[in-house]
Amino acid sequence: IESPPDAHPNVTFASGAVKGLCLPEVASCSAPNACAAGRVCLGLTGGSGVCAEDCGTAATVCTNNGKNCSQVTATDSVCTPAGSQTFGQLCSSSQLCAPNLTCLRATQQSPAGFCSQDCSATAPCPTTPAGAACTPLGTDNLCLFPCGQPGQTCPAGLTCQSAGTQSFCLAP
Repeated sequence: IESPPDAHPNVTFASGAVKGLCLPEVASCSAPNACAAGRVCLGLTGGSGVCAEDCGTAATVCTNNGKNCSQVTATDSVCTPAGSQTFGQLCSSSQLCAPNLTCLRATQQSPAGFCSQDCSATAPCPTTPAGAACTPLGTDNLCLFPCGQPGQTCPAGLTCQSAGTQSFCLAP
């Protein structure tokens, strides 16, 4: 995360991003209560930080306001701008997912991913594009597109890639 030197830096969450957020800057994230309640301090280059809206315990803080809840560090999730890419479409720092979707990348360094969402027995994956399955991924269940078996195809722009013992459709 980088910012220009002014009182409310415009923080972009990925190099080349087309949208950012203007956030209040604080001198240091190490100060107790550096940010107001409901906000988390994100460190900037140079030692200062910005106070971003915390959504680590409830993504609806963001999604009810037309934003996305995005994990930006190993322990912090904050509200970030939303775009118009729909479920199963390619996403990147310049093509943002619509609210309630997350850009799922093969690795954190991957330049692109596809728009996915959380799922469960009571909140199944969308049926368009076809083929998504609710799949455990770490501590979450996300909609992924399995591939590699007869009859399984990837949505436009995605390719079948091996991920351990299974194969999934991912951005190239």
